[in-house]
Amino acid sequence: MSMVPALFVPALGFYIDPRAIVTLVILFAVGLALFLAGFFKYRKFRLLEDTPLEPVRGLAMGLVHVRGKATGPGFLTSPLTHTPCYWYEAVVERWEAMGTSSHGWNPLRKDEQARHFYLEDGSGRVLVNPAGAELDLPQNLLMEIGPEVTEKPYLDPSLGIPLPTAAELHTYLGHHPRPASPAPGSTAGPPSPAAGGFTGDTWRYRFTEACLIAERQYNILGTCIENPKPKDERDRNLLAEGESGATFLITSKNEQMAEKWLRRTAFLAVVIGAALIIVAVALALSEAGLF
Repeated sequence: MSMVPALFVPALGFYIDPRAIVTLVILFAVGLALFLAGFFKYRKFRLLEDTPLEPVRGLAMGLVHVRGKATGPGFLTSPLTHTPCYWYEAVVERWEAMGTSSHGWNPLRKDEQARHFYLEDGSGRVLVNPAGAELDLPQNLLMEIGPEVTEKPYLDPSLGIPLPTAAELHTYLGHHPRPASPAPGSTAGPPSPAAGGFTGDTWRYRFTEACLIAERQYNILGTCIENPKPKDERDRNLLAEGESGATFLITSKNEQMAEKWLRRTAFLAVVIGAALIIVAVALALSEAGLF
């Protein structure tokens, strides 16, 4: 039997468990958030579908859709794979206890940096400020280190580089653990860092990285405005975040794949959100004895 007293709701004329109220409110709020997010995704899908692809040379002010190669001087270098890029996000998580009977990944560190770049399509080039954009970019690195690693490491093969070592990833974290010494009389050298031969740190970590890689092709749906600091006559336009709520999407997918991705995610969000709302309402009616 519940030890929490039921609350009487005078306006509705029935009693309800306070814990049930919390559950119903959370279900309804999550459902509503997903439902609205799905509509926003669908709006982006329609905008991408209805906004024709334009050459850079013919861009007009306002919402535009362009495709080209990210280029320009002064690129960044991503911290984990050292990839030349114009935006990166590196995330470190640690496998920790969550409560008394479960474990999960707890975010420890997130590094993100962006820089202006040019999008070039053969007809010309336009400056892009990626700040505020929704970036639909794949991970180029996923790697775990530490004891009981369960996930197979992934590194974008097109980068043409080896996987980072455990020692390099520990250094990124700011750790400088000492390799364990071999047993007395042993002829073996110190354990390899990649084999987990560190003392003093028994945690399991997960590293992920995504980049807007230099010299790669991207689709951009954004707002074309006047460049406040043009270098010459051909540098008068700038793609950036428009007015509040304006769509600004940078994706590595082609038009067909981007439209399919937006349509699918919008559909799933609307369906799951609607289902959670219906469940919340049904539980409320059941709690009230009306269903």
